[in-house]
Amino acid sequence: MNPTANETFAGMDAAQWEFFVNAYDTHKANARKQGKRFTLTRAEWLWIWLTSGHAHERGTANDQYCMSRYGDLGGYEVGNVFIQTVLKNKQQGSWVPKKGCTGRTLGLKHGPRKPKSPPDNQPHAR
Repeated sequence: MNPTANETFAGMDAAQWEFFVNAYDTHKANARKQGKRFTLTRAEWLWIWLTSGHAHERGTANDQYCMSRYGDLGGYEVGNVFIQTVLKNKQQGSWVPKKGCTGRTLGLKHGPRKPKSPPDNQPHAR
């Protein structure tokens, strides 16, 4: 469904809808470039963001929110993703620095690390 100029979808006007469609397409393309499975449909991806309450805070700054995978393993699929701050994602190792960038340059004490288990505030079932 694509809203027209006078319609809304999930409370979004056409411009907001287009923003999220582009964000989904970019996320999916980036995951595939990195060799990560991405099976979320546009509707599933959007539902995860909208139900998180942080869709309007999505971004790449430390205090913004991103979609993460449990243990940085598996694909982007229902049951294996959750929304958290970019900073927490970096601290848990679900983030890959750009070439020449280290965790220390971003203010992380020891750089990104791989988590041993899902975050405490997230369910363990997949």
